Amino acid sequence: MQRTLSMRDLKAQDLQGLSPSDAAALVAQVLEHIEQQARQIEIEGVELDAKQKLIERKDRDIAWRDAKLEKVGFELARLKRCKPHCPRHSPGRRHRAVARAARRCHKRFALSGPVLHADETPVSMLEPGAGKTKRAYVRAYARGELDAQRGVIYEFCLGRGSQYPLAFLGATQGPPGNRHRDDPPA
Repeated sequence: MQRTLSMRDLKAQDLQGLSPSDAAALVAQVLEHIEQQARQIEIEGVELDAKQKLIERKDRDIAWRDAKLEKVGFELARLKRCKPHCPRHSPGRRHRAVARAARRCHKRFALSGPVLHADETPVSMLEPGAGKTKRAYVRAYARGELDAQRGVIYEFCLGRGSQYPLAFLGATQGPPGNRHRDDPPA
């Protein structure tokens, strides 16, 4: 009884005694194996290209964030060099200006996405002078879940009225689109 050898066990001297039908079967098996390997290499190549693009995108994001951090670090170093006795260049005044500019930039980024989620959370606030707590709200405005770069900005509001989000959104509201409210209309 002649046993069939696998491709891994095959040696050169084993090929000499093969019948033509066995040789043809062996060649077909080798060709099928080569085709399977070629398909696997192609699939891995596509996956590798996708991973490479993702790595390149993340590298760009990191470089962009590093540039932003460097800019903030430069601004902080400049603020430290300011003369504290000069009211025009006081660190507090500069800090407030930088904070306002950063908030405007962050707000513009958070509101620039194609999808904007908004939510409010009630919080207790100590009323100044009265010694009592009253209800206030923190509103969160977030970019869509599927955005490549996510962003959230928070706003503190004394009430729940519509004037707060309208004032916050202002001119950045853009064209009217689909809006969804999570509370029933009054």
